[in-house]
Amino acid sequence: MTWSTPQSLNKEVPSISGSEWESLVIQSTVPVMVMFTSVWCGPCRVIDPVLDQMDVQFTDRFKFYRIDIEKESDIANRYFVRSVPTTIVFLHGNDVARVPGLDIQGLWDIVDRYAN
Repeated sequence: MTWSTPQSLNKEVPSISGSEWESLVIQSTVPVMVMFTSVWCGPCRVIDPVLDQMDVQFTDRFKFYRIDIEKESDIANRYFVRSVPTTIVFLHGNDVARVPGLDIQGLWDIVDRYAN
């Protein structure tokens, strides 16, 4: 699949907190993509509109979230996130795929793999 940055979106991928992690990510019945990010991360800002587009395109087949590694360092450490952006796909609560860095095609590839 090819990607493009949409002109406008009605929806923005939400940021989640540690208190929401279990219910939104681990207990999800659909695959979940989480981008580990930080406010100072330039490449994360490049990926943001792509995640927003995926969220609109894959509604009901995939969930998308962001999580700040500085606010939720315990979760980042649990999944050995050492740099941002790191994007992880969870399926039935398990870490099944990850894309480190600014690899937009890699993100599309894993969404395509797990959304169908």
